[in-house]
Parts: sequence; C-alpha cells; structure tokens
Amino acid sequence: MNLHVAEHFKAKSLEEQISYQMNQAIGMHLGDSFEEALEIYKLILKLHPDHTEANYNVGIIEIIWADLERL
Repeated sequence: MNLHVAEHFKAKSLEEQISYQMNQAIGMHLGDSFEEALEIYKLILKLHPDHTEANYNVGIIEIIWADLERL
C-alpha cells in the first residue's frame, strides 16, 4: 500500500475510507489494471466483509481471468 493510501486511511472514517478505495479500485478495474483493483477490493473486504459491490467486482475479475486462461 503506498504512503498516500495509508495516510488517507488514518485520516478518514471507515465509510469514507471504503468509498475512497472503491473509487480507486473501480478506476483501475475499468482501466484493465485487474491485479491492482483486486488488491484494493480485497482490502475493502477485510474492513467490510459484506460489501456487496467489492464482492461482486472480485467475482467479475475472477470470471475475466478464467475466460482469459481458456483462450
């Protein structure tokens, strides 16, 4: 985790942290940076295991990777 992200986590409420990280992860996900997005989604799930969107997006990435492995 880079210093900027770590500092953000210290300064914000849990809800704000998760929202910030979701925005970061979605941007990476949409930019095809799946490994980085997955790392952030998993961090979110450590903080909030029932986070619907993070769980869904992890599944989407895993499906994409499975499809790519079949090619």
